[in-house]
Amino acid sequence: MQYLSAMGYINFDKMKADAEKTLDQDGDGDFDEKDKKILEAKLDKHWKRVLSAGIGFLFGFAFALKVRRVNIQYDIEWEK
Repeated sequence: MQYLSAMGYINFDKMKADAEKTLDQDGDGDFDEKDKKILEAKLDKHWKRVLSAGIGFLFGFAFALKVRRVNIQYDIEWEK
């Protein structure tokens, strides 16, 4: 990586500028505490939505497995 940079194939300054531009949330041109707080709020909102959907799926899936297990046991007992 360092060799490619020295040969001019990788431009770390451009990569840093692009990363700062992407992370700059309030549009003031730099990445600072305000940007961190904005990103934290966005991530918090995103994770709350993702986790709530995942937990709902998990409980539904577990319930379906439990119901299926009870039905299988009932069918086995019925055949006896």
